[in-house]
Amino acid sequence: MPEKTILESVKELTSLHEGLHTIALQKTEIVKKGDLDGLQSLLKKENLYIKQIRQTEGKLVQETQTFLEKHGASPDSPSLSKVIELVEDKTSFVKEKTKLETQIEALRQQNLLNQDLLEQSLQFVQMNLELLQPDIDSFNYNRPEVNQESPHPKRSIFDSNA
Repeated sequence: MPEKTILESVKELTSLHEGLHTIALQKTEIVKKGDLDGLQSLLKKENLYIKQIRQTEGKLVQETQTFLEKHGASPDSPSLSKVIELVEDKTSFVKEKTKLETQIEALRQQNLLNQDLLEQSLQFVQMNLELLQPDIDSFNYNRPEVNQESPHPKRSIFDSNA
C-alpha cells in the first residue's frame, strides 16, 4: 500500500523535525552560556538530522510521485495535498500533515530566535573590540598649531625701532 508508506514517511519527517527542534532549543541554551565546544558538537548532530530529513523527503517525493501516477494524477509537482485528495483515509493524512507543519513552524521560530541571539552576541563582541582598540590618531603626536596665539605676547630680541 503506497498510502501507508507515504504516511509513514510523513510521520518519520515529523519525528526528525521534533529532534531538530530539540537541538535548536539546546542550541539556545548553549549560545546563552557561550560554550563554543558544545555548540560545535551540537552543530554536528544538527547536520546529521538535516541529512536524514533530506533523505526522507526524497523518499517521500518518490513515493508521492508513484502514488499519483497510479491514480492518474500529474506527478510533475507532487504534494501531500494532492495525495490527500485521492486517499480514502483523509483524516489521518490531514492530522499528520498538520503535525508536520506545526513542528516545522516551531523549528523556524526557534531558529529565528537563535539567529537573533547570535547576532546580538556578535554585536557585543564587536563593541568590546572597538572599546579595547585605541584610535589610530592617539598614536601620532601632533605639533601644536602654528596659528594659535600664545597667552604671552611675542617679543623679539632685535629691536627694529632702533
